[in-house]
Formats: sequence, C-alpha cells, structure tokens
Amino acid sequence: MARPARLDPFARDVAAMIDAEFSPEARSRTLAETARVEIERANVINRTALGSEPRYDQYVDGQKGAPLTSVKAGGRIFAEWHFLGATLQYVRQSLREAAPVRSGRYRDSHILIVDDAEVRNDDLPETFEEAVFINAQPYARKIERGLSKQAPDGVYEVVAALAKRRFGNLAQIRFTYRPLTGVSDLDRWAQTTTLFQAGRRTMTDAARQEWLRRQPAIVVKPY
Repeated sequence: MARPARLDPFARDVAAMIDAEFSPEARSRTLAETARVEIERANVINRTALGSEPRYDQYVDGQKGAPLTSVKAGGRIFAEWHFLGATLQYVRQSLREAAPVRSGRYRDSHILIVDDAEVRNDDLPETFEEAVFINAQPYARKIERGLSKQAPDGVYEVVAALAKRRFGNLAQIRFTYRPLTGVSDLDRWAQTTTLFQAGRRTMTDAARQEWLRRQPAIVVKPY
C-alpha cells in the first residue's frame, strides 16, 4: 500500500512468503489470512486519517468481490480503495458544521452538483469529471465576506482550504464563485433586487443576472 496516510489512490498486491513445502491448501489459507490482516491494517490507517472508512473493492484471482478464502495457492489478491466519495462526504459534512445557524436555512441549502446533475442522497459517486458544492441562499455571499459573527472568516473558502490540505494529492479542490440558476429563492431575489456591482452599472441585463446568481462554491476535480 503506497503511503495510505497521505491518501494517495492506491492498489496493492497482498502477497505472502510461504515455504514451498506447504500444501496448496495451507498456502491458500495463509495467503487469505495475510490479505485479511493487511486490508484491515489499511482500513485502520484510513479511518485514522479520514475519520471514516472509504469503500474498497477486493479482487481474488481476478474475481471482484470474491471471498478471500477462495484464493488459490500462488494466486493473487488485489484491493483498491476509493477516496473520491470520501472527499465529497468530507466537504459536505464540513460545510454543514461550519455554517452559521439562525433558522438553519443556510446550513440546509448546500447543494452538490456532480457533472451537471444534483446529488441529493448519500450514495456519493466515486467517478466524475467535476463536483461542485454551492449554496442556494441569496445571502451566501454576505456570509462568505465574513458578515456573520458565527463565521467571521466565511465558510466555503475555509472548507475548501481544509479539504485541499487533506485531499489535495487526490483531487483538485478550489474555492470559486459559480452562477446558480433554477433555485426559487435565488431567482426571485435576482429578479427583484436593485443591487448593482460597484462600477458596473452599465452591464447588460443578462450579465447582471449572471453576476447576481454567482454564489460561493467549492469545485472538486479528480486528477
């Protein structure tokens, strides 16, 4: 296993040095037990580093999900851990924990969009081109500027920095602003507010509507 504490994506062959005089059955049992111990050791390291246990797939003699005990003498056991789902879960949970709470509306308005489709459940994908966390409340930009005493440094930029520190060797993680459409509260506010961007009163209506819908966001992209 290659540097699991740094959360590099890894896939490791679990091999045993077994004396050739062992019977095939004994060699198979020894290899299976060695694999079990090594996989559990990796899980402990990952739990310590992540606070949760990432999903993994195991392959026994080329068969995905086969039991370890089915390995043949001289066979191969391959284990592959998936960290992208854990990365998304970390960002989602951290945004909730960092959110200032009065009514709870802001805390509950974090949206996850994966490859242009919103993900509402807890079955977070392991493969994607781009995942974006964004908040649907019109005042999210005010909170990001530190106008809440509960979050004087903002929320999204802080969480993005923490996530990058922990998972930056696995995925590109950055704070930015993205336009968000199709959300009733934000659309209603953008259509009725008299707010203008400083020094940009001459912008077109389309440009102004796009600017009004730009929300703090965290973008996650696999390498």
